[in-house]
Amino acid sequence: MLFEDEEIVKLFDKMIYLQVDTDEMFQRRMARFDEPHYYHLENEEPSEDWKERYFNEVVKIEAPKYSTCRNYQVHFIDAKLTQEEILEESLKYILDL
Repeated sequence: MLFEDEEIVKLFDKMIYLQVDTDEMFQRRMARFDEPHYYHLENEEPSEDWKERYFNEVVKIEAPKYSTCRNYQVHFIDAKLTQEEILEESLKYILDL
């Protein structure tokens, strides 16, 4: 896992759904929305390795936005942000949930 700090990991327990996607990947993910690989839905058990997969796979994608589905919030960010800035933005967003 990229982060060992338990406090940072705990922040992600507050996540309803936060996803870094390119437009194409977002459309593909929407097509298989019922497969909870990267997101944690309220009252639904996430996959055992979802935090590790979020950091190791999803955050590495340079993307134009954080996207949510159904009735959840949508948070747009600057596509030119570095990966570190994307992580900072995601932490700020999660703290605001």
